[in-house]
Amino acid sequence: MHYSTSNSSSIGLKGFSNGWGESNCFLNSALQILYNFEDFVSHFLAMDFPRESFSSKLQKVFYDYRKSSNKVIDISDIRKQLAQLYYSTGQFEIDYPGDSIEALLEILHIIHNETFSQKSTQLSNMKCTPLCPSHVHFSLQVEDSLVCQCRESRKDMWDFSAFAHHFYVASLFEEERGDQKKLLEESDEHIEDLVQYSSVMFCESRLCDFMKDQWKSILNICIKDNNPCVFKQTSRCLTLLQSPAYYIIHLIWENSRPSLINLLEVYSSIPYSLNIKQIYTTTESKIYIINSMILYGTGHYITLIKKNSQWFKVDDESILQLGQWKDIITYILRSRFYPVGLFYSTSQKHESNGMSIEDWIRFERDVLQTTGIREIKNSPSGWNCECGNFNCKSFEICEMCSRLKPGVTGWVCSFCTALNDVMEKYCKACGNVYNSPKRTMKTSDNFNTNIKKNTANSFGRNKRLGYEKAQDIYPKPEKAYIESYQKPEIKTHSRNSSFNAEPRCRICRKKVIGNEFICIKCYIKSYSSICQLCKNQAFNDCCETCIRLSNPCPDCYRYNLIIDPVCVCKKKNFTN
Repeated sequence: MHYSTSNSSSIGLKGFSNGWGESNCFLNSALQILYNFEDFVSHFLAMDFPRESFSSKLQKVFYDYRKSSNKVIDISDIRKQLAQLYYSTGQFEIDYPGDSIEALLEILHIIHNETFSQKSTQLSNMKCTPLCPSHVHFSLQVEDSLVCQCRESRKDMWDFSAFAHHFYVASLFEEERGDQKKLLEESDEHIEDLVQYSSVMFCESRLCDFMKDQWKSILNICIKDNNPCVFKQTSRCLTLLQSPAYYIIHLIWENSRPSLINLLEVYSSIPYSLNIKQIYTTTESKIYIINSMILYGTGHYITLIKKNSQWFKVDDESILQLGQWKDIITYILRSRFYPVGLFYSTSQKHESNGMSIEDWIRFERDVLQTTGIREIKNSPSGWNCECGNFNCKSFEICEMCSRLKPGVTGWVCSFCTALNDVMEKYCKACGNVYNSPKRTMKTSDNFNTNIKKNTANSFGRNKRLGYEKAQDIYPKPEKAYIESYQKPEIKTHSRNSSFNAEPRCRICRKKVIGNEFICIKCYIKSYSSICQLCKNQAFNDCCETCIRLSNPCPDCYRYNLIIDPVCVCKKKNFTN
């Protein structure tokens, strides 16, 4: 497909600098998103900040973006200042990759704190009067209620510093649906009859429903301590007290290399317009339209921004016009970028992405024909790869090492892992050249090139590969059920072995109830974190906002996790 390079001055878009080895793509994406919220930028530029503050230097960047004739804006000053502000925690270090959504939220926190001359790295929960630009435009005022059938109840407010709703993408894939074989076997003469076999159409524009289902769960407990309750059925409700001007959805991925069919399901689930009542319990009926996204893939962040009903890809200094939503789907199926942030602005009416049933089903059929239909993993028949991994019978490529199944001919694309014919020079899925490097990218955008640096300076750092582990103060509500827990005997890589003495809540660090893994204060289940590749358990329970990358896993040489003895979200030491 042909994409046109656009005149940035005509559409009001400019790039941010990202020199060789600077690893600025995460910050560039965050700044692009913030600048394209026009009301926020106007409010922010009208504020007065100390000359040497981060906010003052950010104002200069936005002024240059608005007034300068340069097509590329230098961000070196705020990049250095951001690293200095978080020097004690090791976040956002110079020449190291960072997390774009985390950077965006931290910038909003900094603006809030510097509005009242507070220390910039504090995640202050103090309310601001009058409201700062961050809270005027992004604040999520949500009341979290728990009600047991015995009429015991409890209400808590989300932190005042909450600017985004965090959603775990894995919940989209928990339910089996569709029949991929029938979807391929049936003719497309009456394509509307294929909807019942389509997993993509099952997800179409239903992200709001999945978000609501994730927090709307029934807990088999009573919220009152030592209460002889016979019901032990507690329901949860999120009530939105005031709608924000701009709405942010943070998509958290557990798999850094999702399959093409999973990518298609997630993109189909994204609503082009949404009503806030679809997600929260509220009396307001406010409509939001998507206007930008942050995408991640192969260690690199890019931004998609909608201007004049057209979508543009902003990749550091370069700007490319993609077109309509259908063109975005075509692009991401070739590039394998997946969304990590969705950004909505208020609107007076609903809009459509222009995708028809036929479009979605044809995309799904093309993906299935390219990648093949996967059988259930626990199928009794299969084959063992040289690496030791067991694969299903229909798998022609090992899921662990990408080796070919014995007897299968062809070559595996080093970028998208699609199987190609021996005579093919280019990958039929992504267009990558046979035996070429995985992807031409800046050294700074590839995590593997920085392994030695990361290992030598690992303590207190937050350098994550994709979204395998997200820094998120909000728990997984869909997992908040009582389950028995037997403490495993594992070799821990924690710097403080006292953390493993007894199970504690990962949110409030209170002791759990007996042998049941539920916190007596916030009623959230705690989890042990494991290496995604070899399933090696790295540590026991801890607050997820304190997770930092540490030395490579001794089994697979991927990064494991350790516990930071200072909790980022609570600002106090964890002691037993």
